[in-house]
Amino acid sequence: MAYQEDVKAPLLGNQYDNHGSFPSPRPPAYNQPPQHNIQFQPVPVQVQPQSYNTTTTVVINQPQGRIWRNGLCDCCSNCGICMCVYCFQACYQCGLANRMGESCCVGLTASGMSSLRTKFRMIHGIQGTVLEDACVTMWCSPCATCQLGKEMAAENYPTNGCSPC
Repeated sequence: MAYQEDVKAPLLGNQYDNHGSFPSPRPPAYNQPPQHNIQFQPVPVQVQPQSYNTTTTVVINQPQGRIWRNGLCDCCSNCGICMCVYCFQACYQCGLANRMGESCCVGLTASGMSSLRTKFRMIHGIQGTVLEDACVTMWCSPCATCQLGKEMAAENYPTNGCSPC
């Protein structure tokens, strides 16, 4: 019959073995490929780099186009659009985005309205800059929406039934 003292416990990496000493500190040797000392030789340059003459065109003045038909604060030219924007601005801006072939969500943010204004301006050759469009839509959003709506009406953009007015 076997007693408890005769049973040997399995040896774990951080335990003593049966003789009370630590296991060997080095792992067993594996078959490792021999290490070679590789040295690289410099390769001579066969072709020298050559400089090329390049020309860069910088546009200082953008081509001038037409101006907006209605001023930014010209609400009296079409009171219907102005009242519609005053009462339903978010819906009206969604309608403008849809009329330009964009997602309705584009019309719901100032940056989206700025991009719509820039797109419309570029398509129809209206004077202005991207910075100007961003500033106008950021600080005068209802006026910019009215102005864009009146320009789209003058250019005969289809309403597609998406505008509340």
